[in-house]
Amino acid sequence: MKAQLNEEEEKQVAQLRKLVEHNLTDYYDTDFNLLRWLQGHPGSVESVAEKLNEHLRARSSSWKLDDLWRQPVTHNINVHNEILIEDLSYVRDNIVVVVDQCGSADHRGMLQTHSFDEVLLATCYEQEHILHRVMEVEHLTGRQAWVVYVMDLNGLEYSKYLYELTLGPTRCMVDFLCAHYVEIVKCFVLVNVPPFVNALWTLIRPFLPNRTKQKIQMLSSSNWREEILKYASADALPTTWNISTEQRFKADLARPFPFEEENFHCNRKEEVPTDCKTVYINAHKNIMLDFELCVGNELSWWITANMDLAFGVFCSDRKDETNTKKMKVVYPNLVRLPGPLVVPLKGSITAENNAYYKIYFANTRTSWRPLAVTYSIIVKK
Repeated sequence: MKAQLNEEEEKQVAQLRKLVEHNLTDYYDTDFNLLRWLQGHPGSVESVAEKLNEHLRARSSSWKLDDLWRQPVTHNINVHNEILIEDLSYVRDNIVVVVDQCGSADHRGMLQTHSFDEVLLATCYEQEHILHRVMEVEHLTGRQAWVVYVMDLNGLEYSKYLYELTLGPTRCMVDFLCAHYVEIVKCFVLVNVPPFVNALWTLIRPFLPNRTKQKIQMLSSSNWREEILKYASADALPTTWNISTEQRFKADLARPFPFEEENFHCNRKEEVPTDCKTVYINAHKNIMLDFELCVGNELSWWITANMDLAFGVFCSDRKDETNTKKMKVVYPNLVRLPGPLVVPLKGSITAENNAYYKIYFANTRTSWRPLAVTYSIIVKK
Protein backbone atom coordinates (compact mmCIF):
# COMPACT_ATOMS: atom_id res chain seq x y z
CA MET A 1 0.00 0.00 0.00
CA LYS A 2 1.26 3.49 -0.84
CA ALA A 3 2.86 5.32 2.08
CA GLN A 4 0.59 7.95 3.58
CA LEU A 5 2.83 11.01 3.93
CA ASN A 6 1.91 14.67 4.07
CA GLU A 7 3.16 17.06 1.40
CA GLU A 8 6.17 18.29 3.39
CA GLU A 9 7.21 14.74 4.31
CA GLU A 10 6.97 13.63 0.67
CA LYS A 11 9.16 16.55 -0.40
CA GLN A 12 11.83 15.87 2.22
CA VAL A 13 11.83 12.11 1.64
CA ALA A 14 12.31 12.66 -2.10
CA GLN A 15 15.16 15.07 -1.42
CA LEU A 16 16.83 12.66 1.02
CA ARG A 17 16.45 9.75 -1.40
CA LYS A 18 18.25 11.74 -4.09
CA LEU A 19 21.16 12.49 -1.74
CA VAL A 20 21.70 8.84 -0.72
CA GLU A 21 20.68 7.01 -3.90
CA HIS A 22 24.22 5.76 -4.63
CA ASN A 23 24.24 3.81 -1.32
CA LEU A 24 20.52 2.97 -1.07
CA THR A 25 19.53 -0.67 -1.68
CA ASP A 26 16.18 -1.80 -3.05
CA TYR A 27 15.39 -3.55 0.24
CA TYR A 28 15.96 -0.52 2.46
CA ASP A 29 14.44 1.98 0.03
CA THR A 30 11.03 2.70 1.55
CA ASP A 31 9.46 6.08 2.29
CA PHE A 32 9.12 5.26 5.97
CA ASN A 33 12.73 4.09 6.38
CA LEU A 34 13.86 7.45 5.02
CA LEU A 35 11.24 9.36 7.01
CA ARG A 36 12.58 7.85 10.24
CA TRP A 37 15.96 9.46 9.66
CA LEU A 38 14.33 12.85 9.07
CA GLN A 39 12.32 12.46 12.27
CA GLY A 40 15.29 11.35 14.34
CA HIS A 41 17.79 14.01 13.29
CA PRO A 42 16.96 17.73 13.44
CA GLY A 43 18.67 19.97 10.95
CA SER A 44 19.02 20.15 7.20
CA VAL A 45 18.24 17.27 4.87
CA GLU A 46 21.89 17.39 3.79
CA SER A 47 23.10 16.75 7.36
CA VAL A 48 20.63 13.87 7.70
CA ALA A 49 21.88 12.42 4.40
CA GLU A 50 25.43 12.40 5.73
CA LYS A 51 24.40 10.29 8.74
CA LEU A 52 22.20 8.00 6.64
CA ASN A 53 24.97 7.43 4.11
CA GLU A 54 27.22 6.20 6.93
CA HIS A 55 24.54 3.70 7.93
CA LEU A 56 23.89 2.59 4.36
CA ARG A 57 27.59 1.97 3.79
CA ALA A 58 27.62 -0.21 6.91
CA ARG A 59 24.59 -2.12 5.61
CA SER A 60 26.57 -3.11 2.51
CA SER A 61 29.64 -4.23 4.47
CA SER A 62 30.61 -7.83 5.23
CA TRP A 63 27.84 -7.87 7.87
CA LYS A 64 25.27 -7.69 5.01
CA LEU A 65 22.57 -6.16 7.19
CA ASP A 66 19.92 -6.31 4.45
CA ASP A 67 20.03 -10.12 4.60
CA LEU A 68 20.02 -10.70 8.37
CA TRP A 69 16.21 -10.83 8.66
CA ARG A 70 16.22 -13.91 6.42
CA GLN A 71 18.47 -15.80 8.85
CA PRO A 72 17.37 -17.36 12.15
CA VAL A 73 18.50 -15.55 15.29
CA THR A 74 20.74 -18.38 16.46
CA HIS A 75 23.96 -16.65 17.50
CA ASN A 76 25.11 -17.92 20.90
CA ILE A 77 24.42 -14.48 22.41
CA ASN A 78 20.85 -14.41 21.08
CA VAL A 79 20.18 -17.96 22.27
CA HIS A 80 21.28 -17.14 25.82
CA ASN A 81 18.99 -14.10 25.98
CA GLU A 82 16.09 -14.61 23.59
CA ILE A 83 13.83 -11.66 22.86
CA LEU A 84 10.16 -11.83 21.93
CA ILE A 85 9.07 -10.10 18.73
CA GLU A 86 5.30 -10.03 18.22
CA ASP A 87 3.64 -8.85 15.01
CA LEU A 88 1.15 -6.48 16.61
CA SER A 89 0.22 -4.98 19.95
CA TYR A 90 -3.51 -5.68 19.38
CA VAL A 91 -4.11 -2.69 21.70
CA ARG A 92 -2.28 0.16 19.97
CA ASP A 93 -2.51 0.78 16.25
CA ASN A 94 0.44 -0.12 13.99
CA ILE A 95 2.59 -1.20 16.92
CA VAL A 96 5.03 -4.14 17.02
CA VAL A 97 5.76 -5.46 20.53
CA VAL A 98 9.24 -6.53 21.62
CA VAL A 99 10.03 -7.98 25.06
CA ASP A 100 13.64 -8.06 26.28
CA GLN A 101 14.46 -9.86 29.54
CA CYS A 102 17.57 -7.74 30.05
CA GLY A 103 17.33 -7.75 33.85
CA SER A 104 18.11 -11.46 34.15
CA ALA A 105 20.49 -11.70 31.17
CA ASP A 106 24.05 -12.78 31.94
CA HIS A 107 25.83 -9.63 30.75
CA ARG A 108 29.09 -10.42 32.52
CA GLY A 109 29.24 -13.93 31.03
CA MET A 110 28.44 -12.58 27.57
CA LEU A 111 31.27 -10.04 27.71
CA GLN A 112 33.69 -12.65 29.09
CA THR A 113 32.83 -15.05 26.25
CA HIS A 114 32.40 -12.85 23.18
CA SER A 115 34.22 -9.86 21.74
CA PHE A 116 32.20 -6.64 21.64
CA ASP A 117 31.97 -6.60 17.85
CA GLU A 118 30.29 -10.02 18.13
CA VAL A 119 27.87 -8.52 20.66
CA LEU A 120 27.03 -5.71 18.22
CA LEU A 121 26.52 -8.15 15.34
CA ALA A 122 24.20 -10.30 17.48
CA THR A 123 22.25 -7.13 18.30
CA CYS A 124 21.99 -6.36 14.58
CA TYR A 125 20.37 -9.76 14.00
CA GLU A 126 17.65 -8.79 16.47
CA GLN A 127 17.28 -5.25 15.19
CA GLU A 128 17.00 -6.34 11.56
CA HIS A 129 14.25 -8.84 12.44
CA ILE A 130 12.45 -6.06 14.33
CA LEU A 131 12.89 -3.62 11.45
CA HIS A 132 11.58 -6.16 8.96
CA ARG A 133 8.43 -6.72 11.06
CA VAL A 134 7.91 -2.95 11.15
CA MET A 135 8.39 -2.70 7.38
CA GLU A 136 5.86 -5.50 6.82
CA VAL A 137 3.22 -3.68 8.89
CA GLU A 138 3.90 -0.45 6.99
CA HIS A 139 3.60 -2.25 3.65
CA LEU A 140 0.20 -3.65 4.66
CA THR A 141 -1.28 -0.48 6.18
CA GLY A 142 0.43 2.37 4.32
CA ARG A 143 1.05 4.05 7.68
CA GLN A 144 4.20 4.38 9.76
CA ALA A 145 4.65 1.59 12.30
CA TRP A 146 6.50 1.71 15.59
CA VAL A 147 7.88 -0.58 18.29
CA VAL A 148 6.88 -0.73 21.93
CA TYR A 149 10.07 -2.10 23.48
CA VAL A 150 9.34 -3.72 26.84
CA MET A 151 12.36 -4.13 29.12
CA ASP A 152 11.86 -6.65 31.92
CA LEU A 153 14.26 -5.71 34.73
CA ASN A 154 13.46 -8.71 36.91
CA GLY A 155 16.70 -10.07 38.35
CA LEU A 156 18.69 -6.86 38.00
CA GLU A 157 20.99 -6.40 41.00
CA TYR A 158 22.74 -3.23 42.08
CA SER A 159 26.49 -3.69 42.20
CA LYS A 160 29.78 -2.06 41.26
CA TYR A 161 29.74 -4.19 38.10
CA LEU A 162 26.33 -2.80 37.07
CA TYR A 163 27.78 0.71 37.43
CA GLU A 164 30.76 -0.25 35.23
CA LEU A 165 28.49 -2.00 32.74
CA THR A 166 26.29 1.08 32.46
CA LEU A 167 29.14 3.52 31.83
CA GLY A 168 31.04 1.18 29.50
CA PRO A 169 29.43 -1.51 27.31
CA THR A 170 25.84 -0.32 27.77
CA ARG A 171 26.71 3.23 26.79
CA CYS A 172 28.59 1.96 23.72
CA MET A 173 25.62 -0.19 22.76
CA VAL A 174 23.21 2.74 23.09
CA ASP A 175 25.48 4.89 20.92
CA PHE A 176 25.56 2.17 18.25
CA LEU A 177 21.78 1.70 18.22
CA CYS A 178 21.13 5.45 18.10
CA ALA A 179 23.51 5.75 15.14
CA HIS A 180 22.01 2.90 13.09
CA TYR A 181 18.40 2.20 14.15
CA VAL A 182 16.72 5.58 14.20
CA GLU A 183 13.12 6.31 15.28
CA ILE A 184 11.93 2.70 15.28
CA VAL A 185 10.92 2.67 18.95
CA LYS A 186 7.82 4.57 20.06
CA CYS A 187 8.51 4.00 23.74
CA PHE A 188 10.59 1.89 26.11
CA VAL A 189 8.38 0.38 28.79
CA LEU A 190 10.18 -0.79 31.93
CA VAL A 191 8.54 -3.50 34.05
CA ASN A 192 9.66 -5.31 37.21
CA VAL A 193 11.55 -2.14 38.12
CA PRO A 194 13.71 -2.49 41.28
CA PRO A 195 13.89 0.51 43.65
CA PHE A 196 17.49 1.44 42.79
CA VAL A 197 16.69 2.02 39.10
CA ASN A 198 15.85 5.67 39.77
CA ALA A 199 19.47 6.20 40.86
CA LEU A 200 20.69 4.28 37.81
CA TRP A 201 18.44 6.39 35.58
CA THR A 202 20.09 9.54 36.96
CA LEU A 203 23.43 8.08 35.89
CA ILE A 204 22.33 7.04 32.39
CA ARG A 205 20.11 10.00 31.53
CA PRO A 206 22.86 12.50 30.50
CA PHE A 207 24.18 10.09 27.86
CA LEU A 208 20.86 9.59 26.07
CA PRO A 209 19.55 11.69 23.17
CA ASN A 210 16.67 13.96 24.24
CA ARG A 211 14.16 12.09 22.07
CA THR A 212 15.16 8.79 23.71
CA LYS A 213 14.80 10.23 27.23
CA GLN A 214 11.22 11.22 26.46
CA LYS A 215 10.36 7.67 25.41
CA ILE A 216 11.14 5.98 28.75
CA GLN A 217 8.05 4.79 30.64
CA MET A 218 8.55 3.13 34.05
CA LEU A 219 5.57 1.13 35.27
CA SER A 220 4.79 0.78 38.97
CA SER A 221 6.39 -2.10 40.86
CA SER A 222 3.06 -3.21 42.32
CA ASN A 223 0.62 -2.96 39.40
CA TRP A 224 2.72 -3.34 36.25
CA ARG A 225 0.90 -6.49 35.08
CA GLU A 226 -2.26 -4.38 34.70
CA GLU A 227 -0.54 -1.24 33.41
CA ILE A 228 1.28 -3.11 30.62
CA LEU A 229 -2.08 -4.01 29.07
CA LYS A 230 -2.39 -0.37 27.96
CA TYR A 231 0.48 -1.08 25.57
CA ALA A 232 -0.14 -4.65 24.42
CA SER A 233 -2.61 -7.49 24.61
CA ALA A 234 -1.91 -10.30 27.07
CA ASP A 235 -1.73 -12.63 24.05
CA ALA A 236 1.41 -10.78 22.88
CA LEU A 237 3.19 -10.90 26.25
CA PRO A 238 5.28 -13.72 27.78
CA THR A 239 3.96 -16.56 29.90
CA THR A 240 6.90 -16.05 32.28
CA TRP A 241 4.94 -13.13 33.75
CA ASN A 242 2.07 -15.33 34.88
CA ILE A 243 1.46 -15.91 38.58
CA SER A 244 -0.13 -18.99 40.10
CA THR A 245 -3.51 -17.34 40.58
CA GLU A 246 -3.77 -15.96 37.05
CA GLN A 247 -2.51 -17.30 33.70
CA ARG A 248 -3.38 -14.40 31.40
CA PHE A 249 -0.17 -13.99 29.35
CA LYS A 250 0.09 -16.33 26.35
CA ALA A 251 3.30 -15.75 24.34
CA ASP A 252 6.17 -18.24 24.67
CA LEU A 253 9.56 -16.86 25.63
CA ALA A 254 12.46 -18.85 27.08
CA ARG A 255 14.16 -17.45 30.15
CA PRO A 256 17.77 -16.24 29.81
CA PHE A 257 20.43 -18.68 30.98
CA PRO A 258 24.06 -18.09 31.98
CA PHE A 259 27.10 -18.50 29.77
CA GLU A 260 29.34 -21.44 30.62
CA GLU A 261 32.44 -20.35 32.57
CA GLU A 262 34.67 -22.83 30.75
CA ASN A 263 33.99 -20.82 27.58
CA PHE A 264 35.12 -17.52 29.11
CA HIS A 265 38.09 -16.11 27.23
CA CYS A 266 40.21 -16.19 30.39
CA ASN A 267 39.57 -19.95 30.71
CA ARG A 268 40.10 -20.92 27.07
CA LYS A 269 43.88 -20.59 27.32
CA GLU A 270 44.20 -19.27 23.79
CA GLU A 271 47.72 -18.34 22.78
CA VAL A 272 48.56 -14.79 21.80
CA PRO A 273 49.89 -14.72 18.21
CA THR A 274 53.68 -14.65 18.16
CA ASP A 275 53.87 -11.97 15.46
CA CYS A 276 51.98 -9.28 17.41
CA LYS A 277 52.90 -5.62 17.08
CA THR A 278 51.80 -2.69 19.25
CA VAL A 279 50.98 0.84 18.13
CA TYR A 280 50.27 3.84 20.36
CA ILE A 281 47.63 6.38 19.33
CA ASN A 282 47.20 9.74 21.04
CA ALA A 283 43.81 11.30 21.80
CA HIS A 284 41.68 12.09 18.73
CA LYS A 285 44.23 10.52 16.38
CA ASN A 286 44.03 7.48 14.12
CA ILE A 287 46.24 5.21 12.06
CA MET A 288 45.67 2.99 9.02
CA LEU A 289 47.42 -0.23 8.08
CA ASP A 290 47.47 -0.77 4.30
CA PHE A 291 47.37 -4.13 2.52
CA GLU A 292 47.28 -4.59 -1.25
CA LEU A 293 44.94 -7.52 -1.93
CA CYS A 294 43.73 -9.33 -5.02
CA VAL A 295 40.33 -10.93 -5.48
CA GLY A 296 40.03 -13.98 -3.22
CA ASN A 297 42.81 -12.99 -0.80
CA GLU A 298 41.87 -13.25 2.88
CA LEU A 299 42.71 -10.60 5.47
CA SER A 300 42.38 -11.77 9.09
CA TRP A 301 43.05 -10.01 12.38
CA TRP A 302 43.57 -10.49 16.11
CA ILE A 303 43.32 -7.23 18.07
CA THR A 304 43.30 -6.12 21.68
CA ALA A 305 43.52 -2.67 23.26
CA ASN A 306 43.98 -1.04 26.66
CA MET A 307 41.23 1.60 26.20
CA ASP A 308 38.15 2.36 24.12
CA LEU A 309 38.90 1.68 20.48
CA ALA A 310 37.40 2.66 17.13
CA PHE A 311 37.92 -0.02 14.47
CA GLY A 312 36.91 -0.65 10.88
CA VAL A 313 38.14 -2.04 7.57
CA PHE A 314 37.90 -0.02 4.36
CA CYS A 315 39.15 -0.37 0.81
CA SER A 316 40.18 2.06 -1.92
CA ASP A 317 41.80 2.02 -5.34
CA ARG A 318 44.26 4.60 -4.01
CA LYS A 319 47.01 3.67 -1.58
CA ASP A 320 47.32 7.27 -0.37
CA GLU A 321 43.59 7.69 0.40
CA THR A 322 43.04 8.54 4.09
CA ASN A 323 39.45 9.85 4.10
CA THR A 324 37.25 6.94 5.20
CA LYS A 325 34.14 8.65 3.77
CA LYS A 326 35.63 8.24 0.29
CA MET A 327 36.31 4.53 0.76
CA LYS A 328 34.14 1.45 0.61
CA VAL A 329 33.23 0.04 4.03
CA VAL A 330 34.36 -3.59 4.16
CA TYR A 331 33.89 -4.19 7.90
CA PRO A 332 31.64 -1.72 9.77
CA ASN A 333 33.29 1.32 11.30
CA LEU A 334 32.66 0.63 14.99
CA VAL A 335 33.30 4.02 16.51
CA ARG A 336 33.51 2.90 20.13
CA LEU A 337 34.44 -0.55 21.42
CA PRO A 338 34.68 -0.40 25.24
CA GLY A 339 38.15 -0.97 26.58
CA PRO A 340 40.22 -2.47 27.87
CA LEU A 341 39.06 -5.25 25.55
CA VAL A 342 38.21 -8.33 27.64
CA VAL A 343 38.00 -10.59 24.59
CA PRO A 344 40.22 -9.81 21.57
CA LEU A 345 38.63 -8.93 18.24
CA LYS A 346 39.07 -11.78 15.78
CA GLY A 347 37.73 -11.78 12.26
CA SER A 348 38.46 -11.90 8.57
CA ILE A 349 37.27 -10.63 5.21
CA THR A 350 37.81 -11.93 1.69
CA ALA A 351 38.76 -9.40 -0.96
CA GLU A 352 36.02 -8.94 -3.54
CA ASN A 353 38.16 -6.76 -5.81
CA ASN A 354 41.77 -5.77 -6.38
CA ALA A 355 42.35 -2.81 -4.07
CA TYR A 356 44.14 -1.42 -1.05
CA TYR A 357 42.48 -2.69 2.11
CA LYS A 358 42.92 -0.47 5.15
CA ILE A 359 42.53 -1.47 8.78
CA TYR A 360 41.55 1.61 10.76
CA PHE A 361 42.28 2.23 14.45
CA ALA A 362 41.32 5.43 16.26
CA ASN A 363 41.47 6.88 19.75
CA THR A 364 38.30 8.95 20.04
CA ARG A 365 38.74 9.74 23.74
CA THR A 366 40.42 12.61 25.52
CA SER A 367 43.04 11.03 27.74
CA TRP A 368 46.49 11.82 29.10
CA ARG A 369 47.72 8.38 28.06
CA PRO A 370 47.74 6.94 24.55
CA LEU A 371 45.63 4.09 23.28
CA ALA A 372 47.79 0.96 22.93
CA VAL A 373 46.59 -1.44 20.23
CA THR A 374 48.24 -4.85 20.00
CA TYR A 375 47.48 -6.67 16.78
CA SER A 376 48.34 -9.53 14.46
CA ILE A 377 47.33 -9.23 10.80
CA ILE A 378 47.63 -12.14 8.36
CA VAL A 379 47.12 -12.06 4.59
CA LYS A 380 46.41 -15.36 2.86
CA LYS A 381 46.87 -15.27 -0.91
